[in-house]
Amino acid sequence: IIAYESMAAAAGAAGFAVLNLGLVVWAVIRIRAWRFAGERRGAVRFPVDLEAYVQGSPCDVRDLSTTGAEVWSAGPVDAKAGERLNLVVVLGGDSTELSCNVRWRDEGEVGRVRLGLEFDSKQTGQVATIARALFQQAGAPDRARLAEAA
Repeated sequence: IIAYESMAAAAGAAGFAVLNLGLVVWAVIRIRAWRFAGERRGAVRFPVDLEAYVQGSPCDVRDLSTTGAEVWSAGPVDAKAGERLNLVVVLGGDSTELSCNVRWRDEGEVGRVRLGLEFDSKQTGQVATIARALFQQAGAPDRARLAEAA
């Protein structure tokens, strides 16, 4: 315990501690904000052009990682941010079904919707299949396209 001879010094130290605590809390809230979520990506995105189906409707997968995908629907899709849906990705002759959370939605070209999907974390078998296909096909991500997408 620190003993202060002056009440003003004690009040100043307490005020400084409260200010520091407030700044730390503000920084944590800001860092966790959704608008900075792209800076916290958990895996490298690979640019791909794969056939897939969102809730049974055809779509194109434009980029894919072991944590999620960006898909463009071939038609209207009734999915909002925060909803859960199924994505079936066709890899070669096989297909892999993944349960996903919609992270964001963007109206693209007329009649098409762009979705950012995050894979549920407990699908290790399906994610392993995706990872194996990605690393066999891609080798290394296209850095120019990744920079363009960011």
